[in-house]
Amino acid sequence: MAFVNNVNGNAGQSEMRIEFVAVDVNNDGFKNGTDEGFLRVYTSANEAWVVASRPTSGTGLQNSPNCGHMGVAGKWHAGNFATAAAHTGGSSSGNDPTTTAGSGYWQSALTSATRKCFLGGADSLWAGQAFTANDGTGSWMVRPGGMATAPNLSGLAVPRRDTLYLFPITRAVNPAFKGVVFVDGKIAVSGQLRGRITLAATDNIIIADDVKYVTDPGAGTCTDMLGLFSGADVLLADNTLNAPSQAIGTSTYYTFDDTKDEYIHGVVLALDNFTVENYNAGASDAEDCGTTNNGRGCLYLSGGIIQRQRGAVGLVGGAGYIKRYSYDICGLTNPPPYFPTTGRFARGHYYEVDPTGFDVVEFFNLLTPGS
Repeated sequence: MAFVNNVNGNAGQSEMRIEFVAVDVNNDGFKNGTDEGFLRVYTSANEAWVVASRPTSGTGLQNSPNCGHMGVAGKWHAGNFATAAAHTGGSSSGNDPTTTAGSGYWQSALTSATRKCFLGGADSLWAGQAFTANDGTGSWMVRPGGMATAPNLSGLAVPRRDTLYLFPITRAVNPAFKGVVFVDGKIAVSGQLRGRITLAATDNIIIADDVKYVTDPGAGTCTDMLGLFSGADVLLADNTLNAPSQAIGTSTYYTFDDTKDEYIHGVVLALDNFTVENYNAGASDAEDCGTTNNGRGCLYLSGGIIQRQRGAVGLVGGAGYIKRYSYDICGLTNPPPYFPTTGRFARGHYYEVDPTGFDVVEFFNLLTPGS
């Protein structure tokens, strides 16, 4: 399974995102069946929208199309998401949007208990929190073959609108699948994985939100496994979901994701670094990690890390994250498909030797790992 993307945007941005999706195909109340793992692919020319980047100018989150708050059916916004920009009339923090339909100010939306930010294309952004194939800013990729290769989801208790956009990632449904997803370029990733995959990219692999297994890696069953193999960095994005943010006019930092901590299940192999975008920036005391006050809270990684040299995820002064790493023995006993497990790795180089002006030092420098 292969995709092509460019390398536009900053280090933590991408015009393509792979979202792992687990579906309860047999309606047994679980998503751990052998045929219940899929992925979806979202693309947009607006790389900041795809990864829910924090606005860099103006009034901050007020202008973010990814951030606002959730409504309540029969009370306000008909139970749907409303961006902060949709709230007008001032910046009074005393106006709670949960009390009067349609009259909340944008600052109140961003400080209310229902505040949220979502990645571009997320179902929760749209009316009824329903899958939207093309939202005007980006679109989900139709699986090649259309209905001829559609997974059989006719028996679902609740029908899905994204059937033609689900790529099966298990042999039970997709017998030809080798377990490797290759991206020529950058790729952002998020979601819940049911299956065993190696995601390889020639450029950065960007963790846009939590990436977790359906089966807890602590169970030791090796049921779900993810390998992240990057020709550059594996990078945790400094975006509105992963990092706390301020609403303009307030001194308090708020979490806009479902949890304040970040979770990565998988084995990382980066030919440069595993690191955090802007790890040395931001507040040093915005979120807690256990009993320790820190900038962005805890970074939980269950798997393993292989990298050219250790990348930073935070500073001792409090900026960035506090590490909470645990080794998944499955990386040794039952690694991701075709995942490199031994030896030394470097980027491949093509070098045409021209006898005229040939420089042996330049040639060997080019072949040096990390150059």
